Amino acid sequence: KPHIDESDETQLTADNIIVQRAGIKVLDNEGRLAISVEGSGTGYYISQGYSEEITWEKKERSSKTYYYNTDGDEIVLKPGQTWIQIVGMSTSVEME
Repeated sequence: KPHIDESDETQLTADNIIVQRAGIKVLDNEGRLAISVEGSGTGYYISQGYSEEITWEKKERSSKTYYYNTDGDEIVLKPGQTWIQIVGMSTSVEME
């Protein structure tokens, strides 16, 4: 289902989407989460109607996250808006 902006009723879009798998742990009864975004993992890069499997790496909390294709080359994002969606390690990801 399209995501619609409530203020002007336009459909939201992004030029790049990264789906990043990370460890997620519920901390308390309020549902607060601890999300492990340091280290490395897998995910997907989606742009211009195509998707590819990727890996990611972030050495420490204050450092940049790097995304790599299956050949080990750093991904160059298309200019424009980028969305990063973090999902749990076992979350099912479906693309149409």
